[in-house]
Amino acid sequence: YPPGDTRDICTYITERYARAGYQCQTLSRTDGVDNVVARSGSGAPQLALNCHIDTVDVGTVADWRTDPFQAHIEDGVIYGLGANNCKGSTALHIWLGEEIMRAGGPKQGEIVFSFTGDEERLGRGPSHGEYPWGNAAPSPHTTRFATGSPVSILELPAGAAGEGALHLAGNVAEWVADWYDPGYYTRSPSAGPQGPDLGDFKVIRGGGFHNAMRGALTSASAAQPR
Repeated sequence: YPPGDTRDICTYITERYARAGYQCQTLSRTDGVDNVVARSGSGAPQLALNCHIDTVDVGTVADWRTDPFQAHIEDGVIYGLGANNCKGSTALHIWLGEEIMRAGGPKQGEIVFSFTGDEERLGRGPSHGEYPWGNAAPSPHTTRFATGSPVSILELPAGAAGEGALHLAGNVAEWVADWYDPGYYTRSPSAGPQGPDLGDFKVIRGGGFHNAMRGALTSASAAQPR
């Protein structure tokens, strides 16, 4: 299910979880991008499990030599985009949810399964804007850096993404696994660099509420379809 319409798979997921005994909620969008939340139990502790139910865009169909939604085998290699990047996890979540209820459900607290419909567009919706909220440059009305404290997720509604998600940029930083080495990329392999074996600092991506990350570098890559 590429970005743009997840209604069929959400209907299927809802039917399976409801039949197992979960309380299900479908969060619908006018553009057809649905999300599903299934719950069982109540109180604390709460365990939430999530996977996404979309795949990346096809792009220009004419650029594909084969049908992107069919598995084409050539020289022992399978080519195709697939209907869901997270298909294995989606199937596993459905199975796990049903097994939990067969065992009597949560013994204490609440378990929540969520299935989101626009992970591949980062919540940007069909517009594919430069930022989650569109193409307008960041401003204090859409995102916030260097405030000195966390920002409520209910603030800055003007910065909402196409599917209504808030704060997809500017409120938190991500601490990744790689060690930091300012000279690493002068000697790293061109494909799949793993970072240095040891170091004193970890790499941080994005900006957090405590600083503006003026030294951060972001980049994107793309591959030709086949």
